[in-house]
Amino acid sequence: MNQPKETASDTPPEKSAVLQLLNPPPCLRILLLEDVATDAELIERELKQSDILFVSRCVQTHDDFLKALEDFLPDVILSDFTMPQFTAIEALQLLHQQARDVPFILVTGSQSEEVAVECMKLGADDYILKATLKRLPSALLNAMQKHRNDRERFRAIVALQRSEEHFRSLIENALDIIFVLKSDGTFHYVSPSVRGLGYKPEELSGKSLLSLEWRLDKAGR
Repeated sequence: MNQPKETASDTPPEKSAVLQLLNPPPCLRILLLEDVATDAELIERELKQSDILFVSRCVQTHDDFLKALEDFLPDVILSDFTMPQFTAIEALQLLHQQARDVPFILVTGSQSEEVAVECMKLGADDYILKATLKRLPSALLNAMQKHRNDRERFRAIVALQRSEEHFRSLIENALDIIFVLKSDGTFHYVSPSVRGLGYKPEELSGKSLLSLEWRLDKAGR
């Protein structure tokens, strides 16, 4: 049985050595799902020529893939469509089952559009033919940036929801009457403390602020 292979990229060019020391770029962990050694080498060579710093691990079975997800913690996955004991479809399904947010790019010799569509539906980020590897470096970086943006957007949404929940909790437990008006002067929100004036918050929804003021004036006479 073939053992997973792990390799490291070449040292960056000397002309950028000083910049590398001052601001070293991240070293990516790239997981290759590939059963043909020469194809894996071609993929790695293309990435090295684009000055992408990385370490890679090459696997081709279900068990080795799961092990690599746990102990290698890949930043991105590059996968052939089919191997003797494993397929890209199975790999994508495992990623979904484990809720892993890892960019996944199909790198295959197959030119079938059905293959590409099937993988994209399951969450693959891009589809690269082995005959046209020149596009691989930019596709890899774009996929990683997309996932990074998605994670930041998700964190922002969660933070906003928590802020809104905290704000709503403060309002609903406040003794003062707090309300939010729409642009036409009708109520969009009224805090529960309005019950102290004999109103229910829901009965004021969509009504004008003037109607509340009129009732208050009438009650105060």
